[in-house]
Amino acid sequence: LKDTPEPVQFGSKVNEVFGKMQKAGMAANFTAYVAHSLGGVMSQVHLSGGGVPNVDALVLYGATVLRSNRGSFPYPVLTVDGDLDGLLRVTRQAEAYYNQVTLPHGTDAVAAAGGSAAPRLYPGGPGDRARVRAWIAFLGDKVVPNFYKMLMAEGAEAVWGEALRRGNAKRDPSLPPLEVYAGGSVAIGEGLESYRDMSRPGIALYVGGMGAKEKNFYNQIFRKYGYEEEAELIQNLYLSGRKSEAEAAIPQSYLDSTSLIGSEGFVKERLQVYKEAGVTNLNVSFQGTTSEERVRNCDAFKNLIEKI
Repeated sequence: LKDTPEPVQFGSKVNEVFGKMQKAGMAANFTAYVAHSLGGVMSQVHLSGGGVPNVDALVLYGATVLRSNRGSFPYPVLTVDGDLDGLLRVTRQAEAYYNQVTLPHGTDAVAAAGGSAAPRLYPGGPGDRARVRAWIAFLGDKVVPNFYKMLMAEGAEAVWGEALRRGNAKRDPSLPPLEVYAGGSVAIGEGLESYRDMSRPGIALYVGGMGAKEKNFYNQIFRKYGYEEEAELIQNLYLSGRKSEAEAAIPQSYLDSTSLIGSEGFVKERLQVYKEAGVTNLNVSFQGTTSEERVRNCDAFKNLIEKI
């Protein structure tokens, strides 16, 4: 549905998309909505009354079933866990996890949805639930998603250091050490620096358009890294619909510092910088113009990690 900003527009936009599909001859026996983040809320509002034509199920990604819909939603829902986006409260996500069920391999999902018992995803005891392994990313003192997408090792101590120290001071000493994730896009080889530009659309979205202008945590952290004027410009351009200009306004120095794209020596150097900044785990994606190239970059990265 692209950029459908208001819930009141949602239904008409859905009908418009269905109309285009029908004209294109795209008939289907089963149709599901797939919704992310705020779109998950809007989809549930749209579908909550039931009786919406041409829809059989709802898939939520980075979103949860609303409290008002639990136990009464008229369509089957599949929740796919993913990154939060700064809009969904972590307490609400945790609550949703507690109410979730998981189906063992071989379970008849349709029968289970009809009422047969399925085990909860989390253990029953509160002490055990509190120790269930979970990865929560944060910016500064705010619990928000995608720590690894926004971490620039240079300046990390000034931006993250105090919050990490406070959190570790409260951490149960019986727990394993805190894991810190970072990473970025990977492409290893000579003359691949232009691949760093492939990250511009995603960065522009997060810095410029994720959340309201005054409540964009990514924009705020971008400023803390020293890009005060650039953060303001990117946000103003993105929110005014000038997305290509917002992408072009992302500083090259930020792209260079947050990617693992370049020669083997460059990537190895960046991994060392991450390690010195306190990163314990890597979360990366592999760039390339073909699937074969992305697989080669994956293999090259694996081989480089094994040599370090």
